[in-house]
This record gives sequence, C-alpha cells and structure tokens, in this order.
Amino acid sequence: MKLTNIKRVGMLLRPSTPELKEMFFEAKRIFESRGIEVIIDNISGGMIDVMGQPFDMMCQNSDFLVTIGGDGTLISAVRRSYNYQLPVLGIHAGKLGFLADLDFAELESFVDKMLVGEYRIDQR
Repeated sequence: MKLTNIKRVGMLLRPSTPELKEMFFEAKRIFESRGIEVIIDNISGGMIDVMGQPFDMMCQNSDFLVTIGGDGTLISAVRRSYNYQLPVLGIHAGKLGFLADLDFAELESFVDKMLVGEYRIDQR
C-alpha cells in the first residue's frame, strides 16, 4: 500500500522535551516546502508554544503521522492512532531508534523519495 496525494501530516514530539522545538520547525519547513501542511497535536504544541489540535482531530485531518523522539514516542502514537489506520513515520531524536529508525538528517531526502513512491509501509 502506498499513500497518494499527500496533503497533511500530523506531528507528535517526545513529551517533556521542549528542546525538540528546532527540529519541529525544520521538519515543518521541509514538509511545507513540498506543499504538505503540518499539524501538531496540542500537547506537543503546548510544550513548544505552537497552536495544536486535539490528537483525534489531528488524526482525522492527517494523511500520516510523524513522531520526533524515540521508539516510545512512536509506539505511543501507533497505539493512540490505531483506529485511524494511519502510517506513522518515526524519526529518532538523539539516541538510536530501532522502530524510529529515520535519522533527522535523512528527513529531507526521505520526503523527496516518499513523494515519488520510493518507500515501504511495514504492517505490524
């Protein structure tokens, strides 16, 4: 299964980590420069002084989710968004991630590949 016509991404940040603000704004710039709107959940947004949406509303309005944090952040997002059946891209921030295996430095090239269908979605 591939995503088509990607318009919006929902983003979640590792809780209690306001230092992820710069990563959020860089990720937002990368997506928006390619015509993809970024929505942040209200808890992550509150942590970095950005207006967000309630989690369920963000899921309803998103084509897929992106987490910036680690495996715990990714697993939590997958569990909470299960009913929406959205793909979740995990970007690890700092320490090595096993499930969140995309390094932040790789995000820009990944988004370009994603937009031309060069990616896979693992079913777990």
